[in-house]
Amino acid sequence: MLEPIAQSRGAAMFSDERWRDISLALGLSPRESQIVRCFFNNDKESAIAEALGISVHTVHTYCRRLYRKLNTDSRLGVILCIVDQHLELISD
Repeated sequence: MLEPIAQSRGAAMFSDERWRDISLALGLSPRESQIVRCFFNNDKESAIAEALGISVHTVHTYCRRLYRKLNTDSRLGVILCIVDQHLELISD
């Protein structure tokens, strides 16, 4: 199991439980969820790679897959998908 990355700045806007709920609802893998949290912190791919102990190339590959999975073409689009899913979960 992947260790959670430290929540700081933007990623801290949701609790760990909320992140799990959002990730489950969107079908995100644990690694994809970690990368999305880094998006909320506005981390660069090199910082994400260092924090997760993976290569920048691997981060880039995960980013492309996230964009495809969430039907977007940018980090902002991913963030908006996450916020939209959060709003959907709290309205239920």
